[in-house]
Amino acid sequence: MKVIFAGTPQFATPFLQALIDDQSHQILSVYTAPDRPRGRGLRVSPSAVKQLALANGLPVQQPTTLSNDREMDSLHRLQPDLVLVVAYGLLLPQWFLDVPLYGCLNIHPSVLPRWRGAAPIQRALLAGDVTSGICLMRMTAGMDEGPIMAYATCAIDAQDTAGTLAENLQKIGVRLLKSSLPLIEQKALPLNAQDDRQATYAHKISKEESWLDWHSDAVFLARQVRAYNPSPIARGMLDGTLIRFWHAEPATYGESGVEPGTITHADHTGIRVACGQGELILQRIQLPGGTPLSTADFFNAPRAMTFCGNQFDVCAPQNVEMCQ
Repeated sequence: MKVIFAGTPQFATPFLQALIDDQSHQILSVYTAPDRPRGRGLRVSPSAVKQLALANGLPVQQPTTLSNDREMDSLHRLQPDLVLVVAYGLLLPQWFLDVPLYGCLNIHPSVLPRWRGAAPIQRALLAGDVTSGICLMRMTAGMDEGPIMAYATCAIDAQDTAGTLAENLQKIGVRLLKSSLPLIEQKALPLNAQDDRQATYAHKISKEESWLDWHSDAVFLARQVRAYNPSPIARGMLDGTLIRFWHAEPATYGESGVEPGTITHADHTGIRVACGQGELILQRIQLPGGTPLSTADFFNAPRAMTFCGNQFDVCAPQNVEMCQ
């Protein structure tokens, strides 16, 4: 088949690599988001997908929109048999969906119709889901509403972060893609309509969400820490200092009886913080300008702060932008 690949973040790169390694299909072009400022220095840099495409000599297109005559003419000239989409970032208009012979197929990291939308991995962790999965879907005009062609599932481990769950989904997703490509070409995969009544939506994660509200249940706060790792990272303010939380667990016993946000114990085993219900044990933290450290390493460091008895702000500061 003559294939166009559309994707942007690192999550999409193993799927492009699988197409490259296959060698039985011709990759006509790679669509990805325009270069943008990234990282601490905010240097303008290419997406992970663009870097992989250029390293393999593939032509790259980076339109800011697909809703113009120039993009329409470009796609018609390419005459693709298949467009494979993985976390691309631009909405595909109906005319785009209609061009490929085998359609536009999306690889989505959830078992649809649960968690349609931009952040299915994080939302699954926040909700306390015990399973996740990946779907191969025929795209329609509606957001992740198209019929399912194939899917695979995996368990969510109690220690999974958004990063580790994404890695697991990449692995099973690549296997699913490799087994599905011959069946796509043979038009042998079924089209199973989704039950819209079962749909849930995974809205995009904002930085504002990453501020922990200590009035919440410790179990939910631990989910937040896992869901926001590796981005945007859960955070809180302590005596005017921004602290990021990379790993935390709910305490298995005890109610502190003090104000939420109060640090009830702090040593190399962890920093215990009172919550609306239960206590959260912070086990890996990061101070401004520093690297993430386990609490054991942190309390051995010369810049370790005195925590016990101090109190985190119970929610986000009023001027969030100053604390990003």
